This record gives sequence, structure tokens and C-alpha cells, in this order.
Amino acid sequence: RRTRRRGVAVLAGAGAVLFVAGPQWWWPRGGEVERHWSFLQQLTGNGYVLLGLAVLVAALLVRFTPRDDVVSGAVPVRAGASPRRG
Repeated sequence: RRTRRRGVAVLAGAGAVLFVAGPQWWWPRGGEVERHWSFLQQLTGNGYVLLGLAVLVAALLVRFTPRDDVVSGAVPVRAGASPRRG
């Protein structure tokens, strides 16, 4: 569980950095110049969409990843399963 929380924290931190940086405003825009952006400009300009996809994938992974919780077959002593009286 700790690694899941760390991943969520990293994703949230990336979202905060993306929000503060606002990379969609770094490149020339308007008049359909976005069609001629380089690959790097496309990646940074579409950062919000890519972050949204990352959040959806992370949510799916957290939801459908099997748990590693091992359930012990031991019964607590106070549960009345002990063969001893008292």
C-alpha cells in the first residue's frame, strides 16, 4: 500500500507542477500554428490531456491490481477456538 500512495503522490505532484508551469502557453498559438508544432511542443502543449490519461490508467491499475494481503488461518486465542478451558 505504501508504494501505491507514493505513486499517487508523484502523480499529484506532477499535476501541480504542470498546473503551475502552464506549458500550453509556452509555444506560438492561434491561427492554426499548432498544426506545425514539433513533437516536443505537442507533448508539452497536450500535457493536461496526457496527465488525465495517466490518472485514468493509475486509477485502473489501483482498482484492478490484486492485493498481496495474506490472510492467516490463525484464530485469536480469545475467539473460543482453543481446546483448553479457561
